[in-house]
Amino acid sequence: MRAKRIDLMHFKPVMCMSELRSDCLTMLERWRALWGLLLAAALLSSCVTREIDLRDQDGDGLNLLEDCNDLDAEVTAPTWYLDLDGDGYGDSGSSWLACTVPPGYVTSPDDCDDGDPLRSPGATEGAGDGIDQDCDGSES
Repeated sequence: MRAKRIDLMHFKPVMCMSELRSDCLTMLERWRALWGLLLAAALLSSCVTREIDLRDQDGDGLNLLEDCNDLDAEVTAPTWYLDLDGDGYGDSGSSWLACTVPPGYVTSPDDCDDGDPLRSPGATEGAGDGIDQDCDGSES
């Protein structure tokens, strides 16, 4: 008599109980459990995260977190300037290097008073008021 082939992944003891002895069922359940553990271990090993190399690859002095293209030393992150008053001009003393614009930052560092949205290089000068609205260094 030829032995039956049993698919261990889809083995259902309830369906075959009348055909197999209980000790055989126990052995097959152990094999199925072992197969499940081996399969789980294989899946887990494929999901293990690998450490990311953050070292400077292109020799420009910036690591992967600071560099917009770490394969080309000519590509650098632009400088963004904090614009507290929202007039489109930032404070040259508050800058940030980033590949994309951070919230509240702009490209221009030319604001003469970042606390006053009415004073910036794009503002209209109010003659005779003693305030340099357009940041040109003179009141007129």
